[in-house]
Amino acid sequence: MPELSRAPQGRAVHLRAGAVHLHAGPTFADAVAPALGVAPLEAPADWLARLPYAFTRREIRALPIGEAYLLRRPAFIKSPNDKSISALVYADGSRLPGPDAVDPQTVVLVSDVMTFAAEYRLHLLDGAVHTGSRYAAGGRLRLGPPTPDALAFGRDLLAAARQTLPSAIVVDVGVDDEGRWAVVEANAAWGSGCYEPIRIGPWTPCCAPPGPSPNSARTTVTSSGDHCGTTVLRRDSRSPAAPQVLIRGS
Repeated sequence: MPELSRAPQGRAVHLRAGAVHLHAGPTFADAVAPALGVAPLEAPADWLARLPYAFTRREIRALPIGEAYLLRRPAFIKSPNDKSISALVYADGSRLPGPDAVDPQTVVLVSDVMTFAAEYRLHLLDGAVHTGSRYAAGGRLRLGPPTPDALAFGRDLLAAARQTLPSAIVVDVGVDDEGRWAVVEANAAWGSGCYEPIRIGPWTPCCAPPGPSPNSARTTVTSSGDHCGTTVLRRDSRSPAAPQVLIRGS
């Protein structure tokens, strides 16, 4: 296991050779991934906006925040993958962080407002729904097991859109009061909690050696019965220079 040391006043971080445990937000992951020689897997920035309406049940657009400033209606707006733009219902585009704080070309997801009766987090690996948990009901944190319908919706999503996602990803889904299922968002597994630790058993890979297509990166699953959201990428004989990286969820 490598040791992590920090220079005086936090100016530098030194990673020693070996496996690395990482569960972090995107800013920290972006900072350390190049040094580790890995590419953290995440969904394309416009993935949610490109999904068919049957899986979103609402209009979603990916556009520069400079265009979102012109909105004159309520909309749910968020950053696609990081948390730089808070995920909120904004009364209109004028309530967004201004050009003095954000580059006008920064891409945001602009969505119609949809209210979910219950929301679930699904852990997907290699085209299969491995497990999940309920994290909200009635707009409040309420943990519980996934329903058969939530898991079935996840399988339907993968059947239609597997090739658009990385091999390891977390997808949040929800159901409204009318029983309509929809994708809430996709999140990087290396930066996501799992809510129901006892239900998250497998170790799954969330990083790959840098390359043009993380979707096709080889994946290795190692059994683990008592770790929540733990993810691992072992050395691939085809990429001997790639470090062994162990990424552990919270």
